[in-house]
Amino acid sequence: MARLTMTMGLPASGKTTWAKEQVEAAGGHIKRFNRDDLRLMMDLGKWSKENEAVVSTVQLFGVTAAIRAGFDAIVDDTNFDPVVRRRLVEAARLGVRYLPSGEDLSVYVKDFSGVPIEVCVARAAQRDDGNDWEQIIEGMAARWGVQGRG
Repeated sequence: MARLTMTMGLPASGKTTWAKEQVEAAGGHIKRFNRDDLRLMMDLGKWSKENEAVVSTVQLFGVTAAIRAGFDAIVDDTNFDPVVRRRLVEAARLGVRYLPSGEDLSVYVKDFSGVPIEVCVARAAQRDDGNDWEQIIEGMAARWGVQGRG
């Protein structure tokens, strides 16, 4: 059975660390699709509204291609937006259509939203990228209703 795993959580909550551990443990059976890494590859890590449609399309095609080729997929982004999650599932289901008959898709959400905001802010502050992570994380937490003040 093909499997799509999506993480859900604030920046620096441990999503990518966990996803990379899963990929390593799977011995090549899992392919990982992360928007920040795609952005780094395509646009040297710079976010722009104009380029996000391309980043999204590449990610969705990647998920479809991985599932179609018989791999599982992990998408280790914040994934709070239900529309984004639905699109990822649709992309994975498209990949399943090309698998031998009887194959199905398992969808799993690994939730990191319980990691305290302070922990995320402290971890993100270690990143040397010029972003105001406290503002970004607190804004995202407010937007998506993530609790976590400890």
